[in-house]
Amino acid sequence: MAGKSNKLALLTFTQKTYPPAFLKNIALVCDGIVELGLITNPTDDILREFQILDLPNILIVYDQPDHLRPEGSPDGVMLGQAVYEIENMGKYSFENVMKFILTCLQQAGLPGSDILQMRLIDGIGVDEEEFIKKHEKKDKKMEEKKEKEKFVGQVSKEGGREGEREERSECCYS
Repeated sequence: MAGKSNKLALLTFTQKTYPPAFLKNIALVCDGIVELGLITNPTDDILREFQILDLPNILIVYDQPDHLRPEGSPDGVMLGQAVYEIENMGKYSFENVMKFILTCLQQAGLPGSDILQMRLIDGIGVDEEEFIKKHEKKDKKMEEKKEKEKFVGQVSKEGGREGEREERSECCYS
């Protein structure tokens, strides 16, 4: 089937605005194999649609391979999904979510589990180090932007930039 996706999408449903650190590590290891998404403060409709009962929660969606589809099913996307069950997989952690991903890849008959296992065994390769550096720079820029916004907010609360300039001129010319 043309245009068929061979990737999983790991969706994290949460009330937090930033993903936990272990998900960032999963994104690095799974680059090119698993797409990650963060759904913050999902509506009740979205929770019902994905059959999510509690937050936080993680699930995987994928286009079911032809061999897993019911006989006579129409062409096109037919989503399969697997919900992370803490009772079976354990608390959310890098190791447990990676096991969940590997299990889903194997059960869905999708490629990539061998590559992920090699990445876990061998570590991140040389070309993947550039990917990590790029994302670390992006994270650092985001933190700097937040600090700048925080500083600007403090300055405006303390009387704006005019008062700041007056203090500097007195200090510098004394």
